[in-house]
Amino acid sequence: MLEKLYIKHSHSRNTFALILLAVILTAIVFALIMYFWQKSIPFAEKNLQNEIKALKNQIAMMQKETSDDAPRTAVNEAQNGFNFSSDTSFKECGYAGLFRFKKWYPEFTEKLKEKGLTPKGISSACLSDKDEMLIFIAQEGKYCEGPKIYRYNIQKPYIESATVNNKGVLCLGSLDKFGKREGNVISVVVPGGDGGCRREEYYNYDFIKNTVELIKTRSLCQGDTDWKWTEY
Repeated sequence: MLEKLYIKHSHSRNTFALILLAVILTAIVFALIMYFWQKSIPFAEKNLQNEIKALKNQIAMMQKETSDDAPRTAVNEAQNGFNFSSDTSFKECGYAGLFRFKKWYPEFTEKLKEKGLTPKGISSACLSDKDEMLIFIAQEGKYCEGPKIYRYNIQKPYIESATVNNKGVLCLGSLDKFGKREGNVISVVVPGGDGGCRREEYYNYDFIKNTVELIKTRSLCQGDTDWKWTEY
């Protein structure tokens, strides 16, 4: 009888020991998990910060690329040194030789050569009041090629040809001189004619955007009693 009680008591003690061991092992495992998890937080935070920094750098690069590929504006033109406003005024206009005593003139002639131009081929040029910019008309070009206007940054120095919007007209005349100015737009009239007809072309030149736009034309042919206008 006593032996049976001893065996039963021993069995209960072993069961309790196993349960206690299981609890201790579970606590140790949980403690280890918590330890490594807490140690991993700074590492994870550091990785997250690095990823955020890399993302910011990528966004900055994308914004820069977008800015570089954007259409040319008055602000973007500052990259080429052209950063003028409609307040810019022109103090002198005439043929290119008028400015031959300016200190920047020799370098200007060298820049003309790079464009395949010569001072003699310039029919009209206008100098800004602070000697920063020279706009000029070149007569050198192909037949029907149309207006040839350039803008020269004296301080850069850099020559840039104007973009022409011919409104789909295939044959255009050559400009001779600049006309009346309103704001940053200068009007230009091109007289000409062919095949017994007189013809005039009217343009607007924006010296800030450096663009030439055909606005309208008029023609008078033999047998006509009045000018025929075409607006674009």
